[in-house]
Amino acid sequence: MIKKRPKSNPRSRSNTVERPTTRTKNFSYYEARSSRQSDVMRRNSHEENTTPKNKRTLPRVSTVIITVLILLFGYFELTIGGTPKVIIMNRNNANSVLLKPVSVYESAAAKDFNKSISNSVKLSVNIASITAELRQQFPELASVSVTIPIIGRQPTIELSVSQPVLIISTADSSRMLVSTSGKVIATDSSKQIIQEFNNKLPIVSYAALASVREGEVAIASSDVSFIEQVNYQLTTQH
Repeated sequence: MIKKRPKSNPRSRSNTVERPTTRTKNFSYYEARSSRQSDVMRRNSHEENTTPKNKRTLPRVSTVIITVLILLFGYFELTIGGTPKVIIMNRNNANSVLLKPVSVYESAAAKDFNKSISNSVKLSVNIASITAELRQQFPELASVSVTIPIIGRQPTIELSVSQPVLIISTADSSRMLVSTSGKVIATDSSKQIIQEFNNKLPIVSYAALASVREGEVAIASSDVSFIEQVNYQLTTQH
């Protein structure tokens, strides 16, 4: 008896056919890519480890040097240093005898600048105080002008010398050399100066006037102007 073969189901046959898949290929691609990335990372890490230390520290050293240079430049530009430069503005034959050597004024100005830390900094220097101290120390000065440079450290001081116009004789026979402002420029303690102007300027007796120290005002400037006018009239009449 011949048995019939069971008929195969086309659907079941098609279901049992294995379909080609790309999982293996995809897996191999990503694995190769990951391997290449790992190689690159290892190579970069090796290069970093083999980079000389000098090359890595060079940028840091350069930054430190530049920072130090900037700080030094700022320090020198914001501070005052050196001996001040003194300029005499109105030197002439009449008042040159009153002047001291320029080095004396420069030394005194340098001491005033060095008296306090604030006077060594451009932003905090007290110019009014330095001017007043110089005028008090040197009564022969009519004006003092201090200039602080924007670039540079050396200050400049311009001095104007008082113009002597008369000699005042007091009750005790002491004599004082007086400027146009009425300030005493010199006294008998500076005999050489008094003698220099003794025959050049009018001598006015002030019996009621006590002795006045150098740098102080003996008489008002208006009185000085009046005496000058009277003296001019008297000398032109003869």
